[in-house]
Amino acid sequence: MISPELKDNIREATDIVEIISSYVSLKSAGKNFKGLCPFHQEKTPSFSVNPHGQYFHCFGCGIGGDVFDFLMRAEGLSFMEAMRELAGRAHIACPETGRDAQDASGNLRQGIKEVMEWTAGCFQKALADAERGNRIRTYLQKRGLSKEVWEKFGLGYAPPGWNNLLKAARRDHYSEDMLTKAGLIVLKEAGQGSYDRFRDRLIFPIRDHQGRIVAFGGRILGPGEPKYLNSPETLLYHKGELLYGLDLAREAGRRKDCLVLVEGYMDVIAVHMAGVIEVVAGLGTALTNQQARLIKRYARKVILIYDMDEAGINAGLRAFEILNREGLTVRAVRLEGAKDPDEFIRKKGAVVFRQVLSRAVGMPEFIMEAALTGNPAETVEAKVAVVNRVGMVISQLQNGIERKEYTRILAERLRLDERTVAGEVAELTKRKMSFGPGGEKEDAGLPRSIQKEHQVRAGEKLILSTLLRYPFLIGETRGKIKLEDIANPQYRQLAEQILAAPLSEPEIEEDWLAAFLSKITDRELAALAVKLAAEERGEENPALILQDCLKRLEAAGVLEQLDKLQSRIAEVQAECDMEAFKQLAQKKKALAGRLKELDITWRPGMGGDPPRVDPLF
Repeated sequence: MISPELKDNIREATDIVEIISSYVSLKSAGKNFKGLCPFHQEKTPSFSVNPHGQYFHCFGCGIGGDVFDFLMRAEGLSFMEAMRELAGRAHIACPETGRDAQDASGNLRQGIKEVMEWTAGCFQKALADAERGNRIRTYLQKRGLSKEVWEKFGLGYAPPGWNNLLKAARRDHYSEDMLTKAGLIVLKEAGQGSYDRFRDRLIFPIRDHQGRIVAFGGRILGPGEPKYLNSPETLLYHKGELLYGLDLAREAGRRKDCLVLVEGYMDVIAVHMAGVIEVVAGLGTALTNQQARLIKRYARKVILIYDMDEAGINAGLRAFEILNREGLTVRAVRLEGAKDPDEFIRKKGAVVFRQVLSRAVGMPEFIMEAALTGNPAETVEAKVAVVNRVGMVISQLQNGIERKEYTRILAERLRLDERTVAGEVAELTKRKMSFGPGGEKEDAGLPRSIQKEHQVRAGEKLILSTLLRYPFLIGETRGKIKLEDIANPQYRQLAEQILAAPLSEPEIEEDWLAAFLSKITDRELAALAVKLAAEERGEENPALILQDCLKRLEAAGVLEQLDKLQSRIAEVQAECDMEAFKQLAQKKKALAGRLKELDITWRPGMGGDPPRVDPLF
């Protein structure tokens, strides 16, 4: 078991803002930092990081926690893996424990990491080999790639032969099982032996955003299929969650608030060589929601440069829809006289490419140009087809001014009445608003989480929020709150821990909160505490608010007793039991008197409505 002291030391040595800034573009907002949440789709920043309390919270999706929670969620790590990662960054020794030694997943992950780095070294040596790598080096030089470039991208060569890597692994004491789990060798169908996955191919290491090799892509240079072969998915590699070249592009992307999205490995390298560092590519599949969110960590604008054939344009449309849903501004580039960026740059040069890139246009205009190139759209049918295709793109734009302007341009290009085209676009917009991305009508009701929140008795939440934000009030609260009066079990559990925590002076509130969060072993409960602590209501007098909430909580308990009492009174009246009736009436009078004594003041910002007392009396 990891000691609490070690966990605290790692947390104290870690700057949560620095860690989260490598995933989210944060801006200072008073004593906190704000940005777009990396865990859900949003356009207005609701993700907050508190550097003093060392926690984060999103007011949009409710996710929150400390730096361990963030890394676990962002990287898909276990707690122990997140602790090791942060300990390494802070240069703190993180010893193996009995439980950790049995963590098969963690050990396997580390084993795959090591074997991937070793394999990359083997491929790079083969490329550098005077005899074996000569043909590949010649090919790269003809494509204009210098040694500096292929070393920067870690390019390598998998020589011909069925078991080159397997033999090298045995020599260097890497097990066949580890190579199989890393996707580097393939088991024969009959189960008799195995063979190398990559043979006689130019190798492109695939790295995650931190530059760690997680997979490989291989391009065949002669005849044969497939032209490109990628690693299978492994414990480290999920192709829909990564972008090729992001480790080299992310800083430039963040600085320019823009990433260029292309389709292939060679496109990334060519664009990079042309002086545009902020370039990335998918990994052989259509752009995914996870990749769009990954882009959003570093930039709010995207320039698409896809192949100019029909398949490339359709892929660009799908990418636009996904990126637009994530709130990103999308533009596109039309490359004349070339099928992709690599060919364009080789034909016309880096300077011309950068000029074309600077003239990127909005997606509706790009699709309009593509639809009208070689097709003047003179017939009614042709005009309807163009309006439908371009109008569908316009309908997805979030900004009304953009929709109106592109509608005007479309009407002018087709020589149609603007109001008629606007009507068609409006109809398409209604369809997009009525139906979700999957085509199913969206639920107009409240989310379940909100419905459940409305069931929680008002006041409980504000009591906990106030105590977490102003822990110097804990002392005077003890003895005034009955845990059994708290209806929500999770709130009750958190209240118990808050009331048992050490007292705090006003000037060290944030230090108290960080220490309190570090002692909570239940991650869900810690996330709830972060969420409540992050709620800023602008209260001028927290002690008075707390006093009113405590009265309100007690009043809710009294009302519950009165409800039960009223039911019991009805029963004894039906039974004509006058003695029991008198006793119950006295209890009812006492409870009513206590409710009057509470004299609850309902202050703005407390939420909820005053309890209705009249029907009970």
